[in-house]
Amino acid sequence: MDSYMMPLIPILNGLALFVAITLISLAVIKARLKNRELLSKEIIIAIENGADIPLPVPKERNYLNLGLIWSLVGIAFTIALWFSSNAIEGAVWGLLPFALGVAFLLIHKYQKNTEKE
Repeated sequence: MDSYMMPLIPILNGLALFVAITLISLAVIKARLKNRELLSKEIIIAIENGADIPLPVPKERNYLNLGLIWSLVGIAFTIALWFSSNAIEGAVWGLLPFALGVAFLLIHKYQKNTEKE
């Protein structure tokens, strides 16, 4: 490749990655909308035929797993940044996922307490 084209390579890589992520996201959104449309049609047909429609059970999120995963990712990220930059200033960014994990753990704890009451 010619030397004058070399600065364009990172830009083209970034553009290709952006296009790929956008197309994948649109495909997932379209698939979810199609599933909802089919479910709505089934419910309308069942109502027209006079059948009882059970209410969908809401999915329960597992905040304990989310909290543990994000906390451990935050700790690992902090350690990795600390050793790679040899300074605590870079390692501070690892506290963001750690704080998110702690928040999920707190949600899990207080959600269980409110269910017991």
